[in-house]
Amino acid sequence: QSYPYGGRMNAVARYYLLIINAVSAFVFVADKFNSKLGWRRIPEKTLLLCSLLGGAPAGLATMYIFRHKTAKTSFKIPMCLATTACFAWLAFVIF
Repeated sequence: QSYPYGGRMNAVARYYLLIINAVSAFVFVADKFNSKLGWRRIPEKTLLLCSLLGGAPAGLATMYIFRHKTAKTSFKIPMCLATTACFAWLAFVIF
């Protein structure tokens, strides 16, 4: 079977993933610091959307590096689902 791009990601997909992961990491870190400073928080829907759009690797990493929302089960379950969906999409794009 012939795959477009020879089964490899094209440059646009690579740049998209770099940008969405950087945005996702920034949003998770910003929410952590906003919570520490008592400022307005970033909605969980926004955090999950960033992960679902391809930023799950960075979102998951920053979650555990900064210990942000790791004890909140009501967030961890949707985050696991978003991460699974993201990795399934990545596997489809890469292979």
